[in-house]
Amino acid sequence: MERTLRSSEPQLKGESLVGFSGPDTFPPILDSKLAAKLLHCTVNEVQKLAREGIIPANRAPNGRWKFSRDALIAWCVGR
Repeated sequence: MERTLRSSEPQLKGESLVGFSGPDTFPPILDSKLAAKLLHCTVNEVQKLAREGIIPANRAPNGRWKFSRDALIAWCVGR
Protein backbone atom coordinates (compact mmCIF):
# COMPACT_ATOMS: atom_id res chain seq x y z
CA MET A 1 0.00 0.00 0.00
CA GLU A 2 1.45 3.34 -1.03
CA ARG A 3 1.33 6.18 1.49
CA THR A 4 -0.05 9.48 0.25
CA LEU A 5 1.59 12.68 1.46
CA ARG A 6 -0.60 15.43 2.75
CA SER A 7 -0.02 18.72 0.96
CA SER A 8 1.54 20.19 4.13
CA GLU A 9 4.19 17.44 4.37
CA PRO A 10 7.68 18.11 2.96
CA GLN A 11 8.56 16.08 -0.10
CA LEU A 12 11.91 14.80 -1.32
CA LYS A 13 12.62 15.65 -4.95
CA GLY A 14 15.99 14.47 -6.15
CA GLU A 15 18.59 15.75 -3.75
CA SER A 16 16.67 18.84 -2.64
CA LEU A 17 14.19 18.87 0.20
CA VAL A 18 11.03 20.73 -0.70
CA GLY A 19 8.99 22.07 2.20
CA PHE A 20 11.77 22.65 4.74
CA SER A 21 12.64 26.32 4.95
CA GLY A 22 14.64 26.15 8.20
CA PRO A 23 15.73 23.80 10.97
CA ASP A 24 12.53 24.26 12.99
CA THR A 25 10.44 23.00 10.08
CA PHE A 26 12.06 19.54 10.26
CA PRO A 27 10.14 16.92 12.27
CA PRO A 28 11.30 16.45 15.90
CA ILE A 29 12.66 12.93 15.24
CA LEU A 30 14.81 12.42 12.15
CA ASP A 31 16.09 9.41 10.26
CA SER A 32 19.59 9.38 8.76
CA LYS A 33 18.47 10.96 5.49
CA LEU A 34 16.75 13.93 7.15
CA ALA A 35 19.61 14.35 9.63
CA ALA A 36 22.00 14.53 6.67
CA LYS A 37 19.82 17.22 5.06
CA LEU A 38 19.74 19.19 8.31
CA LEU A 39 23.52 18.96 8.72
CA HIS A 40 24.27 19.46 5.00
CA CYS A 41 26.27 16.27 4.64
CA THR A 42 25.83 12.73 3.33
CA VAL A 43 23.90 9.89 4.96
CA ASN A 44 27.15 7.91 5.28
CA GLU A 45 28.81 10.82 7.12
CA VAL A 46 25.87 11.13 9.53
CA GLN A 47 25.91 7.40 10.27
CA LYS A 48 29.69 7.45 10.82
CA LEU A 49 29.39 10.41 13.22
CA ALA A 50 26.62 8.58 15.09
CA ARG A 51 28.62 5.32 15.33
CA GLU A 52 31.62 7.23 16.68
CA GLY A 53 29.47 9.05 19.25
CA ILE A 54 30.29 12.46 17.80
CA ILE A 55 26.68 13.49 17.22
CA PRO A 56 23.74 12.69 19.50
CA ALA A 57 21.86 9.65 18.16
CA ASN A 58 19.94 6.57 19.21
CA ARG A 59 19.53 3.19 17.58
CA ALA A 60 15.94 2.04 17.08
CA PRO A 61 15.09 -1.65 17.72
CA ASN A 62 15.24 -2.22 13.94
CA GLY A 63 18.89 -1.05 13.94
CA ARG A 64 18.28 2.26 12.19
CA TRP A 65 19.62 5.51 13.56
CA LYS A 66 17.19 8.09 14.96
CA PHE A 67 18.14 11.68 15.74
CA SER A 68 16.53 14.42 17.77
CA ARG A 69 16.28 17.58 15.67
CA ASP A 70 16.76 19.77 18.74
CA ALA A 71 19.79 17.77 19.95
CA LEU A 72 21.44 18.05 16.53
CA ILE A 73 20.80 21.80 16.42
CA ALA A 74 22.25 22.18 19.94
CA TRP A 75 25.27 20.11 18.87
CA CYS A 76 25.82 22.40 15.87
CA VAL A 77 25.55 25.54 17.99
CA GLY A 78 27.93 24.16 20.63
CA ARG A 79 30.68 23.14 18.21
